[in-house]
Amino acid sequence: MFKKVTFINVGGFIAGTVKEAFKRAQMDVNDVEPKAEVIRQLVGTRDVIVILLGDYPHNNEDFYKELSNLCSMQDRLFILGEQLQINDFKKLVPGVIISKEFRRPFNTNDIVEAIEAHDVDESSVINRKKILVIDDDPIYLRSVKQWLSGDFAVSVVSSGFEAIKYLINATPDLILLDYQMPAANGPTVFSMIRDNEATKNIPIIFLTGKSDKESVMKVLELKPDGYLLKKMNGLQIHRAIKEYFESPDHKIRNNF
Repeated sequence: MFKKVTFINVGGFIAGTVKEAFKRAQMDVNDVEPKAEVIRQLVGTRDVIVILLGDYPHNNEDFYKELSNLCSMQDRLFILGEQLQINDFKKLVPGVIISKEFRRPFNTNDIVEAIEAHDVDESSVINRKKILVIDDDPIYLRSVKQWLSGDFAVSVVSSGFEAIKYLINATPDLILLDYQMPAANGPTVFSMIRDNEATKNIPIIFLTGKSDKESVMKVLELKPDGYLLKKMNGLQIHRAIKEYFESPDHKIRNNF
């Protein structure tokens, strides 16, 4: 089967050797550096991702976050490196699904054979609805991702600024947006997305911690595609999102 491989590396002799092995196997190789925008562009593809670990900057937070978003829900990541590098990598991106790891010294033929035998689950890439969650609370972000990742492709960001950067290269099927955030709050981010020609039609559902009538009416004045209360548990959130996608008019039924 013809394979498309995104090979993430910082260059050098070993990277060149691995790349030549891929080309000899007639693989379509995309040779790239470890950057967040590279990972965002892989959303919706079936590319196998191979990372040759090396002197990556540990402060490259956006890269590791995007990689974690993508590979915590798809079995498509192969990592190559020293044992200590592999251990450090796992700490930086906890929860990612690693298809296989190759410790140095490795045989490039073994890597090629493993990739050729591997297939990215098409249903997990193509058929899953993509959801972007925007919230400044890291604990809540992790919870929502855990609740929804079984059936949806979930990406998370912790600020409006990160969300706007994300939307430059990716178009989710739905955005879950925290109404109350520091700096750029929910309504501000909502307006930025609606005012952009490229993102104005992406459905947005607000997440709000306040359930009194006055607060809810204030949220609805902006005319989002719905709202969800943050006090809802995982089953309720999951059911509401599933019903949203299954309903003919794509509306949240706020009857909980």
